[in-house]
Amino acid sequence: QQQQQQQVAVQVQVQQPNLWEMMHQIATNEGVLQLWHGTWSSLLLVSNPAIQYFLYEQIRVWVLGIKSDRQLRRRRRLGRGVAVVGGGHGGRETDGGSIPSLPQLTAMEAFAFGALSKTVATVVTYPLQLAQVLIRLRNNELKNNNTATAVPDDGR
Repeated sequence: QQQQQQQVAVQVQVQQPNLWEMMHQIATNEGVLQLWHGTWSSLLLVSNPAIQYFLYEQIRVWVLGIKSDRQLRRRRRLGRGVAVVGGGHGGRETDGGSIPSLPQLTAMEAFAFGALSKTVATVVTYPLQLAQVLIRLRNNELKNNNTATAVPDDGR
């Protein structure tokens, strides 16, 4: 029994391979290209934050445009002399001495727009995430079935 305890203690002390050892093991046993297995599906998932950022910026610009138009109409309604500095779409208004503050999002608006854009990005990319998980599960099942049949049953 003491010998069995020593064997268990030796088995517990076996270290897990580090990153470089694991990469070497994969390259040696399965081939170098296996190190990049599943890269394409992972690269497709980069679209999630890209979609999120794009939508957030589009909503932000749209809302700030609305706020800016309201500010301009309010200033005109109050009868202040308004001149556009810089011209064109990106110009700023001035009343001859002070430059009005540019409209900004409130913290609640920024939060809501961020949550909305993240929700849309997640809904759009969820099928990709699901497919990636299912592919990995299938590959693990195939790997487990192959190793299970390769290991002889010794009756334990």
